[in-house]
Amino acid sequence: MRKLYEQIMDNPSSELFFKLINRNKSKSKTETSGLEIDGKFDFSSQNQSRAFANYYQDLNLKILQERKVPVDFKSGILTPVLKKEKNPSLVNSYRGITVTPVLSKLHEFCILGKLFINSGTDLQFGFTACLWPLFASLIISECKCEISSALSLYLATVDVQSAFDVVQHTILLDKLLDRGTHPDIWLLIKDFYSGHTSKVKMAGRIQ
Repeated sequence: MRKLYEQIMDNPSSELFFKLINRNKSKSKTETSGLEIDGKFDFSSQNQSRAFANYYQDLNLKILQERKVPVDFKSGILTPVLKKEKNPSLVNSYRGITVTPVLSKLHEFCILGKLFINSGTDLQFGFTACLWPLFASLIISECKCEISSALSLYLATVDVQSAFDVVQHTILLDKLLDRGTHPDIWLLIKDFYSGHTSKVKMAGRIQ
């Protein structure tokens, strides 16, 4: 799937977008009874997919040209999630998680393929694909075995549990520039993560 996103970002075309929309065509949940196309309702799933692919292609090209993301991409419904081992009867026991629209996530994946971000070190085990933080203990064990008895080993541990809650976007944007991110992509990311809003669904109504 990621290869398809990268192909769309490198060389957008109607064919690729059509392929993306139809990747789950065999599943009934992806079909709809009717879609208004050019003022008329069309009940053909193939025509509906083609119309949506053309729409997203035009929308994506407009986003790249203007370097601005639609406001609807930056708004989602807030869902309360109970924190681990917290009292469910207390309001403070919940963490608000906002899920953005599917199109927003699709756009995010398209941008991700252009960043080429890596950790910059072979010793980072947390938040790294295919690596388990417990692997770090192996390095520590090896150090203890190899170190001379005349030397002392100092070890500092850092808790990054709340890293995503306190880090500022301006710092992350500066690091993207330092890593050589293309200015157009950087401006797009800056706009994408600016002005996010959350909505609450109460009594069946979104407020």
